[in-house]
Amino acid sequence: MKQIGFVAATVVCVGTLAIPGLAAAQTAPAIPPSITTPDKVETRLGTLDFKDGFPSPETVDKVYDNLDFTHALDAYMNTFQGANSQAIREGFLSIGVKDNELLIFSELRTPNRCS
Repeated sequence: MKQIGFVAATVVCVGTLAIPGLAAAQTAPAIPPSITTPDKVETRLGTLDFKDGFPSPETVDKVYDNLDFTHALDAYMNTFQGANSQAIREGFLSIGVKDNELLIFSELRTPNRCS
């Protein structure tokens, strides 16, 4: 008889301890608004649309077009200085200044007096 009372008391204790855990496991915590993705975002590219946090095909196209433009501008800006230096070198070679020689002007040059 003592054994049945012990088993019954154990079942009641375990059941009492398990009930709050079951209730907590069935509820999801609230999602903080700071980490949610809005359905529409206004940017300089235009309106970017999202559904359940995923971009629409039009939004993806806009973002990739902007990324292509950014990479093209970066390539231009990074090569412009080299192209300018090459043009200056070719200009010096055309007036007889060889590589590793120094060109000194006797007067300050202006665009009007470069002829």
